[in-house]
Amino acid sequence: MAFDSEFKEELRNLSENEVHLPFGPFDLVTPTSGWYQGMTSESDGAAQSVRTNVQFNSDGTLTGHGEDADDGKYTLTGKWTTDEQGRPSKAKWTENYKNGPFGRFKVTVRATFLDDEREMECSFTSSEDVTGSFNLRVSH
Repeated sequence: MAFDSEFKEELRNLSENEVHLPFGPFDLVTPTSGWYQGMTSESDGAAQSVRTNVQFNSDGTLTGHGEDADDGKYTLTGKWTTDEQGRPSKAKWTENYKNGPFGRFKVTVRATFLDDEREMECSFTSSEDVTGSFNLRVSH
């Protein structure tokens, strides 16, 4: 998958360049943390609203929690990268659902930051073999 190979390459470039910088590679470019919302389009025909609180950390990790209309609450952990110009580029995280109406399952999300860095174009694959896409936009 092109996303995964590009993501790994960006992570490798960041760790290689880290030794040459007087500051951490993420210190100046951390994406906006807070609430993001969107609407999914899913392979099983479902479409649901999503509300996610993401904390982008200056070390390239991310954490958070959220809730979607059908599957319930989840926690998330992952990483994010920058491009060659030092702008937020991609993020990849795992959502862990533990007590929703469909029981325990995981969702892997792959996100690409759009030009204004306040929106991400996302695709996902769940451990229940459901795939889909959505955009997440900073909300207030």
